[in-house]
Amino acid sequence: MSKKKIANLIYIFLLLQPIIDLTTALTTRFLNITITLGIIVRGLFLVFMVIYNLFFVKSKYTKKVLYYLASIFIFMIMYFVTKQDIFKFEYIKSEIIYLFKYFYFPIVLVCIINCYDYLEISKERLNKIFVINVVQMSLLILIPYITNTSFSSYGTSGQGVVGWFYSANEVGTIMVALFPYMYYLLFERNSVIKTLFLFIMVITSMTLLGTKTSFLGMLITEILYTLYFLFNYKKNRGIAFKLSLFIILLSFVLIPNIPAVKNLQISISKTNSNIIDISSHESESSKYYDDNDKLEKIFKVALSGRDEFFFRTLNIYKKANISDKTLGLGFVNRDSINNKKIEKLIEIDPLDIFFHYGVLGFILYFLPLIYIIFRIIKFIVKNKFNLSFFKLTNIYVIGIITLISMMAGHVYGAPPVSIYVVFAAAMFSGNLTKEQFEVKESTNNKKITILALHLGYGGVEKYLSSLCKMLEDNYEIEIISTYKVLDKPAFPFSNKIKITYLINDKPNKEELKTAIKEKKIINIFKEGFKSLKILYLKRSRNIKAIRKIYSDYIITTRTFHSRLVGYYALSDITKIATEHNYHNDDKRYIRSVINSVKGFDYFVVVSNNLKKFYENKIGKTRCIYIPNVIDELPNKKSRLTKKNLITIGRLSPEKGQKDLIDVFKIVNNKLPDVKLYIIGDGILKNELEKYVKKLKLNNNIIFTGFLDKEEKEKYILDSSIFVLPSYSESFGLVLIEAMSYGLPCVAFDSSDGAKELLKNNVGILINNRDKNEMAKKIVDVLSSKEINSLGNKGYIYCQKFLIDNIKDDWINLLEKDTKTI
Repeated sequence: MSKKKIANLIYIFLLLQPIIDLTTALTTRFLNITITLGIIVRGLFLVFMVIYNLFFVKSKYTKKVLYYLASIFIFMIMYFVTKQDIFKFEYIKSEIIYLFKYFYFPIVLVCIINCYDYLEISKERLNKIFVINVVQMSLLILIPYITNTSFSSYGTSGQGVVGWFYSANEVGTIMVALFPYMYYLLFERNSVIKTLFLFIMVITSMTLLGTKTSFLGMLITEILYTLYFLFNYKKNRGIAFKLSLFIILLSFVLIPNIPAVKNLQISISKTNSNIIDISSHESESSKYYDDNDKLEKIFKVALSGRDEFFFRTLNIYKKANISDKTLGLGFVNRDSINNKKIEKLIEIDPLDIFFHYGVLGFILYFLPLIYIIFRIIKFIVKNKFNLSFFKLTNIYVIGIITLISMMAGHVYGAPPVSIYVVFAAAMFSGNLTKEQFEVKESTNNKKITILALHLGYGGVEKYLSSLCKMLEDNYEIEIISTYKVLDKPAFPFSNKIKITYLINDKPNKEELKTAIKEKKIINIFKEGFKSLKILYLKRSRNIKAIRKIYSDYIITTRTFHSRLVGYYALSDITKIATEHNYHNDDKRYIRSVINSVKGFDYFVVVSNNLKKFYENKIGKTRCIYIPNVIDELPNKKSRLTKKNLITIGRLSPEKGQKDLIDVFKIVNNKLPDVKLYIIGDGILKNELEKYVKKLKLNNNIIFTGFLDKEEKEKYILDSSIFVLPSYSESFGLVLIEAMSYGLPCVAFDSSDGAKELLKNNVGILINNRDKNEMAKKIVDVLSSKEINSLGNKGYIYCQKFLIDNIKDDWINLLEKDTKTI
């Protein structure tokens, strides 16, 4: 059986826990059978895990686990051998059941820890299962309560209902163990309405139980998580804090009328009356107090009123022989013990385990838990108390359940409860794997995660290639690309860069448009369904990926990613949004950009004009200007001897190629031999080719499509002027690249990037998109002896944008921030 199938069986086993408990409860109530479904299923799980770990799992823990399992086996043999008078059917059956219940925890614990990483068990899936389980249990309490078919938690001696379950204390402890995982819903900011509904349902069921354990455990959890979100309020946890505060206020509003509080009042009055009663008659515990009321109260509080059971068992233990003190008294009466009340538990797990399994059994039993606690302390010290939400949750669950075991018992001796402590410990101890959401282990370099829409052709994609070149020597970099539009990135990335694609496809917008235009109904439905699927995957997979990012920095390139990062990324990661587009006074787009960078640390823009525009509009987010770069100066420069024009860019309306064709028509009338190279691809290609044909310029205007660097260079070297007809460019990297070849540049000043780059006579700017003026300037430059001088100005100017000159701006920005995960 494959590892994936084994992991799935574990998920199913955990998911079925409430159903197993329900079935066990009903069969116990109505059929009064000892061997229940719970014992059978959990027993088979234990046997399976032991066999699987003995013969199949290979991990760093395997040898230690084998030694530990062998030690338990030897202890069990010794345990029974030293109690020969226990071999009566009614005794041996009970002892085996107790042995199963108590040693279930340490055996399953070491087995799960051993195979956790080997099976690549997903912490995220476990967390979801725990949320589902606590919701299932809540429904199995609320539905019986509403339908008046619920069983009482305490019979006639107290208030509260247990639904269709059996033991209120056991159910309450399970819900206390699972309740902290509900706060993951707040941490990851799920739907507010859905989250509140689930919390109200769980809180109501926990209060209906009437147990002090569930009520106090719930309140402690609510207070601690409210404080956690309060301390992280400024780190994108404001919503979680408000919701957690509402939840705790709701719980306190319920306090006066809930069964647990009334039971607590009854318990306090009973404790006081018991102290009075003890003075009136001799008891097992009274002789230990020697009329010391203070000592008596301390014992009663510490032992939760179970001092009678404690002192009774202590008295038996004192009289026991050395083998019983070492290996335990056992859980049932024997001829050598001869005390009919021996089977009554103290209901404080460490004490029950110590007395009934002896010093050796106690040490052996708690050895794995001591190891876990040691690892927790070591981890906390190593990380200087700087722990992730998930680490804290698992540590908290282990802590609070251990505390309950020392106050109310029925935890480590109850497999339905202890199984959750097992997986909390395993989630804490498990190593990092690709699928786990966990704190990143320390590496030599800090880590940057860059979110990209795709790695095909485009200015942003070229920018990412250059950005990685600037940072890859100083940082560990991964790129998460939403779409895989090409077999390999259009621009070069070194082997140091880890690239992950979320969707092995690309948007089908054009295919859908074509289907609608051609009125092909089947294709419309086909492409429409595909489009909806891609849109769903685009959002859902990005959210999932962002939640799993534990890098030091996240860099976004689109408002889509920035919005998701601001909402779903961990608070302690430094968030940097980058903006490459000019806004064109589009109020909707401007609002989208401003909203998307809320909660970000930095907003990096590629032009000074963008910095001036946004810096007073984005609140506390710091606006930084870092320009685009060119990777290097080319080895060759254009000869500027041929009267050819060139433009490079995506063939789309905002790039203005149609206006350039009109300009070229005017130039061609004066200089018939001039050619125009249009390099690039896009949605307007067919339309532009038809327009050129209509103007009878197809011999002079050449559409090359997209070209790689070497092919593009041939056309650049064969040209004398670079023309940028764009309506808008935030930076205009193509201008810098053209200058690096010594090409004079001409552009409309409607492009913000061109206006900034070509000022001070570095190039020629044309006002008001005047086509005639642009044509005139082009003719003048081609006919002028100053063409070389103009090209040389640009060549000198562009060198300030070389990678080596811009790299320090990025390094300085990143090193300013000292936040760690």
